Amino acid sequence: MSVGQGLGKQREGVNDSLFLYLMNKEIMKTATIETLEEGERIFGSRTAGQYMVRFYEDGVEQAGTFCQIKEDAEVKARNWENKQSN
Repeated sequence: MSVGQGLGKQREGVNDSLFLYLMNKEIMKTATIETLEEGERIFGSRTAGQYMVRFYEDGVEQAGTFCQIKEDAEVKARNWENKQSN
């Protein structure tokens, strides 16, 4: 049985070793916190807080949120970075 059969469809021309590597590769999660200027707008709208937290997987932005308290932003960033993904 090939690796592709376990996913419900046959993969043709894909190297099974590469496929297994990508399936088991750990995703690098990072987060940044930006302090917004008073009255600063994002996409033309007011925000729900002064601190903007951006979440990344392997350097690609995935999501974001706003916090009113810096410590809350730090907790959200730390939780994202420590969250297991695979």
